Amino acid sequence: MESQRNIAAKAARQLLAKQISYNQFLDAYPEETKDSDIEKLFSLIEHQPSEGGLIGLGKIPHEQYMAQIMRIIELLEKTT
Repeated sequence: MESQRNIAAKAARQLLAKQISYNQFLDAYPEETKDSDIEKLFSLIEHQPSEGGLIGLGKIPHEQYMAQIMRIIELLEKTT
């Protein structure tokens, strides 16, 4: 059986690669978890700002935000 950490990491990677929609991500994402890393990843993705435009982040801050997401995905993958 696939662990919650692995499911969360896989769903996040698929969302970021535009392989699944946000609704599909929500359906796939583990519910009722007490894992702080899974919760943090969900929060970062849920509040992910756009890049550029009037309310988006500049290129470098957006890249830094995305790097945070990737670090958590990699942590979840390593500790499944």
